[in-house]
Amino acid sequence: MAPMVTRGGAESDGSVEGELSGNEAGLDEEGGDGDETEDVDGKRDLLTGCSIFALGSAQIEIMNYDPVDTDYSTYRVPDANRFSYAVLVTAANGRKAFLAGDIDDYSQGWSLGGGDETKIAQTLRNVDFLKMAHHGRQGSNTPSFLTAIMRPMANGVRPVAVQTGSYRLLPEQTIQALHRIGAKHFNATSASDNGYLALVATLGDSGVTTNVDHTGLLLQKRSSAPWAFYYLDGVPQIQRTGWQMVDGAWRYFEGDGSLAMGWRQVGSKNYYLRWSDGSMATGWHHEGAKHYYLQSDGSLYVGKGWTKFGDRWFYYADASGAVKVGWLKEKGKWYYLSPDNGAMATGWAKADGAWYYLDGSGAMRTGWQKIGGKWYYLKGSGA
Repeated sequence: MAPMVTRGGAESDGSVEGELSGNEAGLDEEGGDGDETEDVDGKRDLLTGCSIFALGSAQIEIMNYDPVDTDYSTYRVPDANRFSYAVLVTAANGRKAFLAGDIDDYSQGWSLGGGDETKIAQTLRNVDFLKMAHHGRQGSNTPSFLTAIMRPMANGVRPVAVQTGSYRLLPEQTIQALHRIGAKHFNATSASDNGYLALVATLGDSGVTTNVDHTGLLLQKRSSAPWAFYYLDGVPQIQRTGWQMVDGAWRYFEGDGSLAMGWRQVGSKNYYLRWSDGSMATGWHHEGAKHYYLQSDGSLYVGKGWTKFGDRWFYYADASGAVKVGWLKEKGKWYYLSPDNGAMATGWAKADGAWYYLDGSGAMRTGWQKIGGKWYYLKGSGA
């Protein structure tokens, strides 16, 4: 179902509740609420109706209503979302909810700027609750638009922005704009994943409340840097910087409050922060055929030559921090380092389709060898 706004019932504060489905795009239906009547000549005529009307104690206004350009067949556009309506709901207590549907700020073709957002931003102010446009996609929810229309945070009361698409869709500039405004951010898809059938917002006298206000700490991840942000009951946790212990694990926060992920150099040391949740890794870390050892403080160990971890030997051939794999010739002797983990092999080992025997020191044997009571002849190659 599309986002819907219903009257707040018998509540004395005249609040309005809005309900957003976790999987829906927004309000994008076309056309007005008009009907047809006959003119004096007996011909049928279309009444387009009024873009401002009452619904219970609330006032409803279609902000981008234009009866001239709503004909699909006459006024062609690159995307049908250009015909989406954006609706302002004003409660009896003066609180405002703006349901942005699928509007964007494209003017002609795919040229950004001068579109519906630019036009609406000229008059709309002090929005308490925003259903973000077009799932949060690029081209919608532009920083200038958000800054113009949303009520600034004051006395601890924050405006609320709800996104109906994946957090990964949000452009960085949109996220940073919401942070500067001080808005709470909720994601209807995340709410649905956590068992909520709908995300419900109430426009009360003291501000906006939702049924997901107390869901605790939530990590929202992106597909590019900044990689992720933490939100506590919708409030961005951007005050965290540097190393912080969160949920029992060390994590590193950038200057903008975002969570570092993957390889990160801090000072002169390198660390690996897991892509799943940004937690600092320790012990062995494997990336395909490359194997790294992260010390107990998380820093990458960079050895030189033979190094023993536990009861196994490894070899560092360079300063990359990755242990060597495959065949190694040192001081005239051949050693085989497992491609699976870099550990030095002993005993029988199969490499490149042939069997080799490596003694207790790891050195490859050749010629006649008595192994386990049996004699074997190993070629000069060791096979």
